Amino acid sequence: MAFALILLAGAGLLIRTFAALTAIAPGFRPDHVLTVRLSLPQWKYSGDHRRAVLEELLERMRTGPGVDSAGLATSLPYGGYYVGGLPEIMGKPSTESNTDSEAAMAAVNFISGDYFRAIGIPVLAGRAVDSSDRAGKPAVAVVNETFARRFLPGQPAIGTRFRVGGVTNWMEIVGVAGSVKQNGLASQPSPEVWQPAAQNETGSSAQTLAIHSDSPPGVLTPWVRAQIAAVDKDLPPPEIETMRERMAKLVASQRFVLRLLALFAGIAVCLAAVGIYSVLVYSVERRAHEIGIRVALGARRGDILGLVVGRGLRLSLAGAALGVAGALGLTRYLETLLYGVKPHDPVTLALGSTLLIVTALVAAWLPARRAVGQDAVSTLRGE
Repeated sequence: MAFALILLAGAGLLIRTFAALTAIAPGFRPDHVLTVRLSLPQWKYSGDHRRAVLEELLERMRTGPGVDSAGLATSLPYGGYYVGGLPEIMGKPSTESNTDSEAAMAAVNFISGDYFRAIGIPVLAGRAVDSSDRAGKPAVAVVNETFARRFLPGQPAIGTRFRVGGVTNWMEIVGVAGSVKQNGLASQPSPEVWQPAAQNETGSSAQTLAIHSDSPPGVLTPWVRAQIAAVDKDLPPPEIETMRERMAKLVASQRFVLRLLALFAGIAVCLAAVGIYSVLVYSVERRAHEIGIRVALGARRGDILGLVVGRGLRLSLAGAALGVAGALGLTRYLETLLYGVKPHDPVTLALGSTLLIVTALVAAWLPARRAVGQDAVSTLRGE
């Protein structure tokens, strides 16, 4: 009973963690989004050639079955960043706009097409990046709400000029978008900058498509592969998965440990129930003569039931007490896997104890009925 409760407590904590993680709003819309990671070798595609190929692919994706929007990004949510650094706000001394902490770093992501609509990131103020933001035009950018709140407190973000770590050119903020939990569901949003890919001087050999479509992935995926092959049959096979699949990878470790602990906890509960049942059956057989005498002397049905079930209840309560003590000592080692729940959560321990006690009472009820149903005269004759 004690070991079963320890395993139940661990499984309960992870179940609550998993429920808390899946309830978190990621900051974008992951449903009906197909992601396609491309790789354009730099030795074959450089500069304008790469951009032309990516734009052709983007145009083809917009005509796909059920597609209502498509965009390109250097990196999608949970895919890392292309470049990052400390932001410099024009007109502000660097000591006012920057600090040396990693929390003050801002990431830059290069995008094109209808990226915000495809991935479902809301534009809260201003506008999104569009086709008019080309090379040779004034450099613009969209920042997330976290960037505006951290680096531009108390002032309008739209129209502010800035650059990131001296790597990017001076850019004008034309829009503020919602913040995405880029580093995982349990993380806090980081400052992020979206710049038009057409204004990226260095470019990237890897780009990722985000396609929002009502068509199922099984229909859209073969069509996407065919379009990529039509543009260049020698391109490496793309990595295609839904955004939900990408998100599932974030909680893969918690899900694995959860399933493992749930399996062990289930086996432990079954063994505990079988153990209580076996002990009580043996006890009833050993005390058959005593029970017969009690019945002969006028013991009622409830008295016999209480005798047997009470022993099972005492066993289960003793096991639950030992299990709670063990759980308090061992569940702290799960702390790094938990989110939204403490290792010594009283609700989880109470539910686990209740489940085990109820299981033990059910297991005790069967031999108790057997004891009540035996014939006192036959039992005494047998003795």
